[in-house]
Amino acid sequence: MLAERGYPVTAVDASAVGLEKARRLAAERGVSLETVHADLAEHPIKPGAWAGIVSIFGHLPSGIRPAVHRRAARGLRPGGILLLEAYTPQQLAYGTGGPPTAEMMMDLDSLRTELPGLIRL
Repeated sequence: MLAERGYPVTAVDASAVGLEKARRLAAERGVSLETVHADLAEHPIKPGAWAGIVSIFGHLPSGIRPAVHRRAARGLRPGGILLLEAYTPQQLAYGTGGPPTAEMMMDLDSLRTELPGLIRL
């Protein structure tokens, strides 16, 4: 957990259950974090507010994902980092996890379009 390393952490999620789990885990580890229960399609991200934004399996419908990614990119301070982990459509062949449709997954070409200048592999 980033909070265990001394970083201030704000968790934003549409799932109240997920946020409760995050609060419980933080308490077990003796760290604090801020939680925000919000729909990312509507949640504002203040420009230049964040040194880092982490999105782990933040699978969004393709109709709203580009706008959310643009807001996230604008939310970074100069030199800030966006760390993103997501399933690609190739995952469907394995049937072992992730969203049930390719529309909710990401591919590198889409991410390069949605996050110009931020993609580094």
